[in-house]
Amino acid sequence: MFLMKMWLSKRLKYLPETTLFISDLHLSAYQTPLQELFSAFLQGPAKQAQTIYILGDLFDVWVGQDIHAHFYDKIAIQLKKLTDKGIYIYFMAGNRDFLLQKSFLKHAGIQKIPDPTLIDLYGKPTLLTHGDKLCTQDIAYQRYRKIAQHPLTKMIFLKLPKRIRANIANKLRLKSQQYQRNQSLSILDVCQDSALSLMQQYKVKQLIHGHVHRPCFHEMRILNTKANRFVLGDWHKHASFIISTPTQISLATFSPQENIQIEKVYAFEAPVVLSSL
Repeated sequence: MFLMKMWLSKRLKYLPETTLFISDLHLSAYQTPLQELFSAFLQGPAKQAQTIYILGDLFDVWVGQDIHAHFYDKIAIQLKKLTDKGIYIYFMAGNRDFLLQKSFLKHAGIQKIPDPTLIDLYGKPTLLTHGDKLCTQDIAYQRYRKIAQHPLTKMIFLKLPKRIRANIANKLRLKSQQYQRNQSLSILDVCQDSALSLMQQYKVKQLIHGHVHRPCFHEMRILNTKANRFVLGDWHKHASFIISTPTQISLATFSPQENIQIEKVYAFEAPVVLSSL
């Protein structure tokens, strides 16, 4: 098994067509090891990709670029080095960084995409979402989300003084941590029926999302047809990401010490070629 993982990591690293998906990095000005891991990821696996999708929560919190401006500038410069090399990077807002401003995106050279977004992933229609919209059993969170992410709420909040914005963000973070400790995992997780409903709405058989911090591949059925929900993990001691190529999707981790480790592989069925007689 170990030798197979090593072979797969080398094989995947140098494929000419590679798309990476990441989410839930929760970068912050106070977490230097996490910043270093992100930098190593950009210098390593990210350089081998043609396209990178960041599916939300790149930052632990965003309440304005004028708070920790030096830190945000550092991250933007690192991303810009990749986009300057011709690597496409797309950003989808999460529940922690939905206030992220256009000035940062422009500085980093990355493009914002809405939630959800439908893409053509090597010939396979694939739906991308951060994932929090699918946690429909968490009624209290969905109510909060609707208010917090309303355009009027966002506009008013960003006009508040820095000190007040920072204070509100700290209180909300503490309240969120306490709330999650008191809720069952089933309430906080994605509702399978909601995921299926969204996939049927967009007529897709593949869904990729983050938010719940539980990296996994889920096989489902839509109208008696096989479908897949690919879930990204969060970042702590290692980077969690998905590697997509024309032939397979892999759940992987990365750290400077262990390089790329393949955790799970989903290989696509080879198309049937009919030969003419």
